[in-house]
Amino acid sequence: MKTNFWFDRWHRIGPLYKKFTENLLKCFGVSKIDYISCCIQAGEWRWPEERKLTDESQLLKQLTPPLVPNPDMTDKTVWQGYGPGDFSVQKAISTLRIKGNKTEWYHLVWDCVLCGNGEESVQHLFFQCAISQKVWQKMCLIHKMLCSSSDEQCWMSAKWKANTFFNELKKLALSVRVYQIWRARNRFIFQHIPVSAVHMVDEIVRIVQLTTVTWRKVLKTNDNWNLAVEWGLSHPCFNCS
Repeated sequence: MKTNFWFDRWHRIGPLYKKFTENLLKCFGVSKIDYISCCIQAGEWRWPEERKLTDESQLLKQLTPPLVPNPDMTDKTVWQGYGPGDFSVQKAISTLRIKGNKTEWYHLVWDCVLCGNGEESVQHLFFQCAISQKVWQKMCLIHKMLCSSSDEQCWMSAKWKANTFFNELKKLALSVRVYQIWRARNRFIFQHIPVSAVHMVDEIVRIVQLTTVTWRKVLKTNDNWNLAVEWGLSHPCFNCS
């Protein structure tokens, strides 16, 4: 039995360190690291002989638990917070949070804040949300080469691993898109800034243009040149060899 005498919740009044002073330890001659087995003998409670009689020691004896722990059994941690069953993060949050009246916006904690529909999962937020889809559609209208594939999530597929100008630019654009959606979500929640698909597209283009300024030795082909013009890239350094 490894239940701690001083810190663990083995007594009905809770952990002893929250109810008594350390004088109780001195009175019984036990330390903070001792187990409750020091108070059990022959299957019965046997409090250590008091070195000095105090009000705290007498009170603890009066509050002796009716059940005696079985020293042959393995200790088990039991959840005693909100909700039955085993421990979970949701139950811990429910135990710690301050209860109040239900507000009109309670559903926003779990619903997608950009569109107000559906649970805010990664899949929904970045690919299924109406706002996310509107951003994608506007990008496709402006930059047709970006939407040459029917599947917008193919940027994660193996065929995009080649380090071509087209692949790198497309991966950059879609990565920035994910970032802008996440940024818009947080700004709406914490700063109450309205979400604008047009503004997000403008920011995506601006960041792509700034990032590609440092790119060098791009192979000068008609497709690469047209792609650079389509995105408004400023004087890409093409490899003319």
